Amino acid sequence: MRTGRIRRTARRGVVALVLGWLAVMVGSLLLAPSASATPTATVYVRDLTPPLVSVDANGTVTFINQIQDKSTGVSALGLASVTATVHTDVTLVTPKGTHTLQSQPATDPNPEPNSSYAEKFAASCVTCTITYGYRVTFSAPVASNLVGQLTGQALRQLNMPQSVPVTYNGQQITVTLGVPTPFIVNTLLPLPNLPSVNLPQLPSVNVPARAGSPCPRRARSQVG
Repeated sequence: MRTGRIRRTARRGVVALVLGWLAVMVGSLLLAPSASATPTATVYVRDLTPPLVSVDANGTVTFINQIQDKSTGVSALGLASVTATVHTDVTLVTPKGTHTLQSQPATDPNPEPNSSYAEKFAASCVTCTITYGYRVTFSAPVASNLVGQLTGQALRQLNMPQSVPVTYNGQQITVTLGVPTPFIVNTLLPLPNLPSVNLPQLPSVNVPARAGSPCPRRARSQVG
């Protein structure tokens, strides 16, 4: 089907972008001159984020969530389509605790409240982690018994990974993804800090949810 060809072509484009990003990372490591130590570093958390940042001992690392929102149309029970916007929140675990960052526009490079966190690292951190979670909002009011169903439909249409049922309230739902991703803060070796990148949104095809599809009950579930 044409839809299948569009999705396969889009996926091939994303795979090519990922491979290109990896090649740039490897090339940067091989060709970069000896990096000098730095008292500060900024980590822009995006779809593809290198799992390491280098900074001086007692240097400050600023984390900024720049994973961009993704939107698609969803509908159920023959109702008019509404736009579901998927926000990716980031939860950091550092020596000073747990910190949740909401996304800010990629055009804004400055640390903003609720989207950034800065911490001074006296030594390297090999136990730091980043966990990703989805927060979905709708362009119009949605009946509470349809929230889970429409959210699952939006994540499938956007080809976004998801875990099982979720905590939802009103028009908003949160999906906590699986195992936290390790992130290393290096204060020992002056390694070059590599760039992160956001992936383009794949074309989505709006497929109305089946009327008989079960909806999750009000519950909280976390895979970890």
